[in-house]
Amino acid sequence: LSSRIARPICPSRPACVCAVHICEAMCRSVVEDMCDNEDTDDFAAAAAAAAEASATSRQRRVQLVITPIGPWLPLKRLQAYHSSILIDDFEYSFGICCIVVAQGAQSHEYFPRSPAETQIVDMGTTQRSAKEMYKKLRPYFRKNSYDLLRKNCNSFSDCVLCYLSNARLPKEYRTLERMGKSADKRSGFVRAISWGQYMPNPQADSFLAKSVRSSLLASPSK
Repeated sequence: LSSRIARPICPSRPACVCAVHICEAMCRSVVEDMCDNEDTDDFAAAAAAAAEASATSRQRRVQLVITPIGPWLPLKRLQAYHSSILIDDFEYSFGICCIVVAQGAQSHEYFPRSPAETQIVDMGTTQRSAKEMYKKLRPYFRKNSYDLLRKNCNSFSDCVLCYLSNARLPKEYRTLERMGKSADKRSGFVRAISWGQYMPNPQADSFLAKSVRSSLLASPSK
């Protein structure tokens, strides 16, 4: 696939439908590839500890990494995105195999529109450590609890930013999820137009992003 697709890959379906379908397929492929040899929470915990050991100062740089996925769409509000967080050059992302830790923005390398359209946005610094962050977020982002619309990579990035610096993932990167979640909750719209490719994950039923953020904000820094 080229880095810029001028029309939907599936001509018989609307572009937004293709985005949902391709997003699910790509996300599954990416996280499965990344987790071939590191599919346990224990590995991620060890990696987070190793990343923290490499920090040389109390202030840690926080960056948001964003890559558009699926076909190019003329309306940005309909575009799907993959996101992750860099803390001092170590990446933290969420997928089917739980929280994944890597050096550099490796999760974005699997998407056709990376690196040409990948953006790295500085989000300031934090006094909270990667180890603290992982320990706090791990209970909310367990293995096999991923859901394309309700609990995905962007949900994780949003919560990480909230915990580290009381910031939020910009709304323009969460629009498709919010639209799709609302539509699917009312009528199963997303399931219908994706030809059954998207099915809600029961393990994400209890996930409420607002409640998680409130809990994280109440967490004291050690």
